[in-house]
Amino acid sequence: MENYIELLKLILPELIVEHFDLVSTKIEQEKMHLFFEEKNTPPKEFNNRQLVSKGFLNEITIQDFPLRGKLVYLYIKRRRWTDKESQAIIQRDWNIIAQGTRVTQEFADFLKEIMNTIKINYDSILNYFDNRSTNASAESFNAKIKAFRNQFRGVRKVDFFLFRLTKLFA
Repeated sequence: MENYIELLKLILPELIVEHFDLVSTKIEQEKMHLFFEEKNTPPKEFNNRQLVSKGFLNEITIQDFPLRGKLVYLYIKRRRWTDKESQAIIQRDWNIIAQGTRVTQEFADFLKEIMNTIKINYDSILNYFDNRSTNASAESFNAKIKAFRNQFRGVRKVDFFLFRLTKLFA
């Protein structure tokens, strides 16, 4: 069972693995649905009170990293407790989703990183679509140089090697 938990920690957000039980799964062609319920362990800050579990709050749906080509949806039921003395309803405020989204914080950070990569390489990406220009010719030339160098099992004199390259490929 411990190996199962450690594996889940690699795949799912650690907060969910530690504080929620996986109660059911449903796998469709392109989607994986994982259903979680919060464990019946009251918040530590209320240890001195007598709390009674009173069911769950409304289920929330969160999209997480895709796994094996399938979209992953986490359905989470958060538990609520009632204080026997004051009849106050107590619940945890988990910070599972990124603010203003329906995706996990880790997934949102990953998407932001991809967005930044696209911003940095924007001109190079557009260059391909505008001019159909790639670095394939440079890669091809590098492959020819490697093959030429391997043919002679290395290079002893760099000047002579460069001279031969210019005569053959220029």
